[in-house]
Amino acid sequence: MRLKSKRTHREMSAPADEPPALDRFSKRVHLVAFAGDLRAFKVRLAPHNCSPGFCYIPYELLRSISNRNLPTFPGEGKPVPEIWLLGMHCLDVLDLFVQWVYTGEYTELSGSVVPLDIANGVQDLKMDVNRQKPKTMDWAVKAAILAWLLGDDLKVAEFQNYAMARLFAALTRPSEKPQLTPALYDHVFVISDMTSNLDTAMEHLVVRNWGDASVVDQEDLQLWISRITRLDTFRDRFFKESLLSLDQRREKALVAKDYFCGELP
Repeated sequence: MRLKSKRTHREMSAPADEPPALDRFSKRVHLVAFAGDLRAFKVRLAPHNCSPGFCYIPYELLRSISNRNLPTFPGEGKPVPEIWLLGMHCLDVLDLFVQWVYTGEYTELSGSVVPLDIANGVQDLKMDVNRQKPKTMDWAVKAAILAWLLGDDLKVAEFQNYAMARLFAALTRPSEKPQLTPALYDHVFVISDMTSNLDTAMEHLVVRNWGDASVVDQEDLQLWISRITRLDTFRDRFFKESLLSLDQRREKALVAKDYFCGELP
């Protein structure tokens, strides 16, 4: 397949509608119902995370949106129940979750951040905007990936679906650099379940846009080959779709909703 160096906004990875506002979530309970509830969970990041910290989420509110096995409230005068997140997360993304809990969305920043790449065996999860680094990725793409993974740990499918919509929206916007890289795929592959909706979406986005150097970073083809052949589903889809031209592969739009998680409790 020939590389295509330029793209139009419409041609890019997949069209994505803006995520619904808070009052359009079909199963979301309005925050007014929890306004008088002073009980809360203390959601904490484990010490190995890049920015340890915590936040408070109303007790009944988190129970209404999470499928996680949450502790029961101990009663008046007892310590606040804590939820430890043992996955690789950062406080910046936990803050995005808090924004979403209270408003139904989170504020996106424009600019570049350090990529999701392993340095000295550790993923750099920091979200500081920094254009001076030689290797960067778009803030919105990194935020959406990390938000989806946080939602997976908290078992909040609705937050994962919002993050997936933000990811697709971010990938439709023009970018200074290709956003789909072997390093990004590795992060998703290693951190999430290999059969997760995020893994599947990443594979489909790579295959659909293969040949467009503005979307998929193909500087080191050997890196991609080792990843494509690692999983049968990825390999089979790639070789089947590679028989088609880039334009043919893009005839059918990818839609974020096709990669949404299951229903809320």
